[in-house]
Amino acid sequence: MNRRVTIAALAALTLMGWTGALAEIPATGPAAAQASVPDKKAEKEADPVEASLVPVGATELRLTLLSYSGEVVVVKAVPHGSAVKAGDAVVWLEARGLATQLATAKNDLLVAQAALDKAKADGLTGAEADRIALEAATEDLTLAKANVTWFETVDGPAMLKESELRVKGATDSVEDQGDELDQLKKMYKSEELTNATADIVVKRALRNYENGKVNLELTRASAQKMPKQDYPVAKARVSRALATSENAMNQVKATQAQSAVSRATGLAAAEIALKKAAQTVSDLAHDEAQMTVKAATDGAFYHGYWAAKAWANGDLRMLTPGEKIAGGSIVGTVAAAGKLGLSGDVPDDQWKALVPGSKLKVKVGGATGAELNGVVTEVLPEARPGGTAMTFRASLSDVPAWMIAGMKAKVETVTP
Repeated sequence: MNRRVTIAALAALTLMGWTGALAEIPATGPAAAQASVPDKKAEKEADPVEASLVPVGATELRLTLLSYSGEVVVVKAVPHGSAVKAGDAVVWLEARGLATQLATAKNDLLVAQAALDKAKADGLTGAEADRIALEAATEDLTLAKANVTWFETVDGPAMLKESELRVKGATDSVEDQGDELDQLKKMYKSEELTNATADIVVKRALRNYENGKVNLELTRASAQKMPKQDYPVAKARVSRALATSENAMNQVKATQAQSAVSRATGLAAAEIALKKAAQTVSDLAHDEAQMTVKAATDGAFYHGYWAAKAWANGDLRMLTPGEKIAGGSIVGTVAAAGKLGLSGDVPDDQWKALVPGSKLKVKVGGATGAELNGVVTEVLPEARPGGTAMTFRASLSDVPAWMIAGMKAKVETVTP
């Protein structure tokens, strides 16, 4: 009996050994293929995406200088993260040399105004002087034309006529003296006069007659000169006076036209110079006002600015007293207090997961930080050196007060 039990026990143990061995042999066939499909829940989850907290509704405060180009240094600034209201002063700057430049510009403005006043006065006096000069030139030209007319109608003909009359008068005088001499000779022959008296009277008449003939010859010679020289010279003189007056009139008109242009351009230049001087004063006054930087909106004031998914000037040295700031620099940012968003690059293996509407689990501050909920709001291409990358932005809820823009976060998508 005992022998049979022992054999049965050995048989059972042998069967169990073969069963265990068979369990270790890999299965084959359809059942084996179905058993080899991995469970999705057992797949390795994607690595968290690195992202940064970004400000929402941020307004950058930029130092905009219109004219001043000298050195600007920081005097003081409110602490980083301070709550401010719109219009509050947040940064105080000093522009060394701005006061001198502004005073010089104001002085230049006074000089430009005086130059403009003088240009206007010169325009009035110049126009009056031109009027008088033109009037005088017109009178001279009118007189010269009248002289030509008078010469051609009166003076010229009179010169020729007077010459003829002088010749005729000399001729008549000689004839008259000859007749008188003949009568004296006849008279003294018939009358019984002393020889002495006759000689005196006849000699005098004879002398006058001889002198008359000489004068006649001279008068005739002079008369020949009149139409050949004196008359043409006199006519040329009045004609030349007319030409001179006409040339003078043309010169006056040309000179006045140039003077009018010079006065107009001078006035325009003075007006432009005044506008430039006034603009310089206005620009420097604007720059002077820029030395007190004020918050544009309500929120929290941060030193530096947000750029390329990072908080520039995060070490807060930019607004240290004595630091220099260049024109055009962003001196700070006012962002809505307690309102932060999320921004990061979309990894190649998660472009299907990070799409608008995707829910996110966001960890900020490492193991001792906090975990937030977020939702992807947009996915946009962003130009980068060497190509384009896809970036995502997400909204966050229930952001703690201690979180600020620039903090790093680990982001995981929440599987529905």
